[in-house]
This record gives sequence, structure tokens and C-alpha cells, in this order.
Amino acid sequence: MWYQGESNDKTPETYEKRLKILISDWRHQWGQGEIPFLVAQLPGFAIDLPVDSGWPELREAQRRVLELPNTAVTVNLDLGEWNDLHPLNKKDVAYRLSLAARALAYGEDVAWQGPVAVNCRAEESGVRITFSETGTELLTVDGRPATEFEAAGEDGKYYPVEARIEGNTVLLTDRYSREMKKIRYGWRNCPDRGLLCNGAGLLASPFEMDSNPEKFSIFYENGGQG
Repeated sequence: MWYQGESNDKTPETYEKRLKILISDWRHQWGQGEIPFLVAQLPGFAIDLPVDSGWPELREAQRRVLELPNTAVTVNLDLGEWNDLHPLNKKDVAYRLSLAARALAYGEDVAWQGPVAVNCRAEESGVRITFSETGTELLTVDGRPATEFEAAGEDGKYYPVEARIEGNTVLLTDRYSREMKKIRYGWRNCPDRGLLCNGAGLLASPFEMDSNPEKFSIFYENGGQG
């Protein structure tokens, strides 16, 4: 179980490669094949950080570890404090890791994944994102509207968009009818409004994607955590 990354926020662009190398090297050194490796994704935190600095990029780098086999990433956005680097609620951080361990290492049939974005498609009314691992329902952890979605056009500049949960999908619309080329979710140091979760209370990971389904590039080869 790996919980680290806060000290890498100045160079988030190197974190994915370094963590993947570490995982592969430890597996080789220990000679235990593809031993399960569980990553606790960074929680929400904002004090003394530049606005939306390296923390969103670090969470994305952690999520992309799922490209390696037998890995899991747990999402903890709702378990941090904006003004405390070390979350007070360590019990629930550990509990989510334990669920992933029970499923990945011990083969138990337990819910451990939050909603996973598996498809993104432009429609006449907007952009629709389909999620798996929604369990009994797709909802927000605080009952508020899903307000952590943004979109960007050809210029690459992101702006907030409206999001409406419809079954196991989220429909994104823009009041100004701007074209949405790229989508991102939870892309802040401390996203805390309308965070997506499933019926088990497990959260979706922040992510960034292209709205063109042919360029869809979120990796969940092993059914990893979203």
C-alpha cells in the first residue's frame, strides 16, 4: 500500500514514470511476480498551494498507474482537509485501501471501486459520459449537483459546464453552446462540491479526456479504480 506524492507537486510530470518504475523494480527485487500494489490517491488540500497547482496532475499520474497489471487506486477527495496536509480521517482512507486489498489480493467479492468513466460521446444536446462501477446508483456524495466538470474548446482553455446525472451517465451542457473538445473532472487542488460516487459511497477519480470517442484514452485494463 503506497500513500505518497505531496512532496512531488513541483514536478508532477515525472511522477507517473517514476512510480511505475518503482512498482516494477520492487516486484522484480522481491521475486513475487505481479504482487498487488495499492495506491492511495491524494486527498483534497489547498492551503499554501498555488491555485490548482500540481495536485490535479499528481492525481492523474497516480490514476494512470492502473495501466500496470494488478494495481488499484483508491480515491480520497472527500477525506482531506483544505488546510491540513495530513487528513484527520485516516480510518476511512485505510478502509478504502482494505476494500481494494480484499478484492485484488484475496479475491473477495466486495465493492471497492468508485464510478469509472468508460465512454465519452458528443451529442446534439452536449457531451455524455458513461460510467461503470456505479453499483445501485450514480450520485454525488453531498447531494449537491455535480459541479466539478469543465470543458475546453480548440483553444484549450477550460470553463465550467453544467452537469446532470442521468442513470449511469452524466450529461454536460454549456449555456453558450461552445464546442467541448476536452473534458475534465475534479481538476482542482481541493475539489469539494458535488463529487461523484456510487451507491457504496466510493468516489470517482478526477480525470481528463477527449470528447471524441476515437481518442478516448482512460486506461482501466485491469478494471481499476476510477
